[in-house]
Formats: sequence, structure tokens, C-alpha cells
Amino acid sequence: MDHFFNFSVTAHSLRDWCIEHLSQQDKRKQLNQMWDAEKHLVIAKDVANSVKHFKITKYTPDVKESSLSTTKRVPFYLGQDIVEEMESVQRDFEYRESKIQENPSFVVTFTDGTTEDLTDYAVKTIKYWVCYFDSYSIPRSVIDFKGVFLIGAFGTR
Repeated sequence: MDHFFNFSVTAHSLRDWCIEHLSQQDKRKQLNQMWDAEKHLVIAKDVANSVKHFKITKYTPDVKESSLSTTKRVPFYLGQDIVEEMESVQRDFEYRESKIQENPSFVVTFTDGTTEDLTDYAVKTIKYWVCYFDSYSIPRSVIDFKGVFLIGAFGTR
């Protein structure tokens, strides 16, 4: 659960970090409106603010609740050729089935009843910020471990 909260706080904090880095303080309201149109960034905002403030009182949150669930995933390990492993898993159904593990996860439920699972939330959030950083030439070398995750998984740079 701590990783879910920490990821959300970090993802939400990138808003302020980008505004400061790009010296766009005068566009804060417009940028936040743009970011609030992205459901995965709304999850980050609502989870981060609920953790930070216990109860959100300055706006009406779109996230109703987050609950424990399980998910099936194929694990990847440090030192492994992740790109090759991902290709094998995508290409070969039997190989993929032999590697799948069930793990605890979360599901976020919005006030309108729609849901988002943790994996989709994390992937969409990371992809969004990687693209945003790249489109504004914001360096991301600090968060990119040898390009394995941000290049290998999303094919961007």
C-alpha cells in the first residue's frame, strides 16, 4: 500500500515540479485544468491529497475509493534482458502462462462508478509524464535507470 501512496504523491508532485522547471507559474490554473482532464492524473491528485490532508475539503474528489484486489503479472528482474523477455511474453501464449504470478493490487473506483486498476493507472501515468517531459525537453535522466524502463517499455526518448 505504501508504494501505491508514494507513487501517487510523486506523480502528483510532478505538476508543481514541471510548473517550476518551465517557469510557468502564471499558467498554473490552466495547466491544472489540463492535467485534471487525465483520469490517471486525477487518481494521483486525489490519492496524494487524501494521504497528505486526511480529508479533501478544497474540492470534490473524483475518486470514491481504492480497494485491494489481485492481478496477474509477469515479473521482470534486474539484470534480465527485459525487452527480450517482454517480446517473448507477448509472442508466446504458453510461455506467458508459465510465467504469470498472481499479486496483490488495487482498484480505484470513481464517483461515476468507473474503475481503474493499479497497473493501468501506473502505466498511463508514467507514459503521460515521459511524453510531457520529452515534449518540453525536460531532462529525466534522474528517473530513468539506464533507459531500461522508460525506453524499453514505452519506446520513447
